Amino acid sequence: VRILTESLKTDDWMLMDEIGKFEQEAAGFQRMIFRCLDKKPAVLGVLQKVESPVIEEVKARGDVMVFEVTKENREEIYQKVLEVCKEKLHGLS
Repeated sequence: VRILTESLKTDDWMLMDEIGKFEQEAAGFQRMIFRCLDKKPAVLGVLQKVESPVIEEVKARGDVMVFEVTKENREEIYQKVLEVCKEKLHGLS
């Protein structure tokens, strides 16, 4: 929570590593996830493929794009994510 709180002090985009099963019981952390999504111009994150109300709420946001990465499609998805990141970052400058 402290790290996410500190990240809100900048206008920069952020990288958020795996949201998943460990966050299900951490209400404060969950609130900060959504605060970052609300405030940051761009967040690149990883969602674990587990059943979780938090993950479903993140995925249901209108401002979230979800790419499922598999061994078979990881190169194609890499290119798509790279293009989206470039577009987002270009729009921030």
